[in-house]
Amino acid sequence: MGLDPERRGSLIALRIRFALILFILCAGFLLAVWYTTFPLKSNIEPFELVRKLPVLILAIFILIAVQLVTDDFLGYCLMMTGLTIFFLAQLENFMDEFYRITYFFSPLDIEDFTTVGLLLAGLGIYQWSRLLIRTTREMSQQQKETDLFSTILRHDISNDLQALMGYLDSIQLLDASFSNEAVELLESASEAGRRMSRLVKVFSTIESDEKRVIPLLEEIIEQAKKTHLGIEIQLEAPATIGIINKSGSTLFRYVVENLIRNSYEYCGENPTVFIRVSRIDTAAELMIWDNGPDLPEAVKSQLFKRGITSSGSGLGLYLVKTICEACGGSIEYLEDEKYSGATFRILIPLKIT
Repeated sequence: MGLDPERRGSLIALRIRFALILFILCAGFLLAVWYTTFPLKSNIEPFELVRKLPVLILAIFILIAVQLVTDDFLGYCLMMTGLTIFFLAQLENFMDEFYRITYFFSPLDIEDFTTVGLLLAGLGIYQWSRLLIRTTREMSQQQKETDLFSTILRHDISNDLQALMGYLDSIQLLDASFSNEAVELLESASEAGRRMSRLVKVFSTIESDEKRVIPLLEEIIEQAKKTHLGIEIQLEAPATIGIINKSGSTLFRYVVENLIRNSYEYCGENPTVFIRVSRIDTAAELMIWDNGPDLPEAVKSQLFKRGITSSGSGLGLYLVKTICEACGGSIEYLEDEKYSGATFRILIPLKIT
């Protein structure tokens, strides 16, 4: 079986890099041979040889190790150029203990460029380290979003499964005249629900698709109306407002869905949710309120802390705040006479175009 194109390309690149190392070492060998054409020194100091040889060997090993830098071409080129100069300088420095080396084309020799080589290598390391830091931050952000998404899945799926199991148990208790086949189907559904409850440990891949604010809100509202029968949701927004920053496009959905669900649960009869959208600089501002009662005073001051809730696991608004901050935005609870019920103000960053 042949290698896939990506792996084949990686192997070719690695072979080219080691061919480059072989070329540099051969050039160094030929240079060392050329040095032997110069007059031999009469006084050779063994201590200096012992001191300089490890540095020369170290330079060779560092040159080989740099071949593993495959994710930053500019950093690799700078490091290779600088370390090649450093290696040749150390080679001359070592051979200079045996021979009186002179250059006819310049008053300078290779050893005089040691500082330049180290400077170029240092710039390469700096460039590479910047890439590593940026990559580490991106990976940390992705891991944070993955952990959040996993928590959301466990939280929401557990709640939905509990409701489903309750409905199934109620159906079995309401009427005992079910046929044996119907009873078996209900028991099978109950067992499937229990099995799913045990398996709610799923990690999900965060989507990276760009989402436009208004179409996304319209989609969320349409799905919420189907999920929460009898709810009324009024959206006041311009025709377009921009695209949500990539890192927040997926989790932002949960923020709005959670607030709508809270309104549906606590507004009583005829729940109505109002959403008004506007743009402030490079962020979208969402004002979300409902026609229900205001929150208790004892809850307001600790509203977004983990464990503060009227019921359930206490993760709803805690996760909402965590998601908003992870996406570079914010959420706050407002007490304003212009709005009725629980009122929230959300800022979510938009993609700069």
